Amino acid sequence: EGVQQRCVLCGATAFGVKHVFKHFYIPSMGHWWSLPSDEKCSPVYLIECQQCQLLSLYPQPSRQMIEKLHNDPHYGFDRGDEVGSILFAHDALHSIYKVRRLPGELLDIGCSKGMFMAVARQAGWNATGVDFNPEAISFARDVWGLNVHLGNAEDMGFGDKQFDLITLWDVIEHLPDPLRFLKKVRTL
Repeated sequence: EGVQQRCVLCGATAFGVKHVFKHFYIPSMGHWWSLPSDEKCSPVYLIECQQCQLLSLYPQPSRQMIEKLHNDPHYGFDRGDEVGSILFAHDALHSIYKVRRLPGELLDIGCSKGMFMAVARQAGWNATGVDFNPEAISFARDVWGLNVHLGNAEDMGFGDKQFDLITLWDVIEHLPDPLRFLKKVRTL
């Protein structure tokens, strides 16, 4: 079970296995799913870099695999935990206010159904969101009336230093090169 790769964040090569996933059950897809491929039942490891403690999957799912999951019309809709999402959003904003007191321009990358953005907007933030899932984008627009975009934040044409705060809830662990992405996002 030796993991042979470099940490995408710090470059270290020592990892510990935190968990072994042999199968994933995706309720909305109605079947067991194994990463990195639907056809194989290869185990997937949740590994932790021994130097920087970054958690990631090994092997990393391809961008196509992640998009396939996120494009499922029910992705994120089978949890039924809107209350939990709203409570998380309030806790997250409380933590943010320890660093930045005044609301401003917010970009939520991987915004899903927009729960965090809706709470942030109520607190005075001008929130913009981006997500891959068209159903989640429709929900965020129709239910919350949010300014959301379908696609990748890097392809949206946002201006330099347009945002005061950028959030990536449950996003970084899916990126094949998070350091490159964070350097790009930092300019927005």
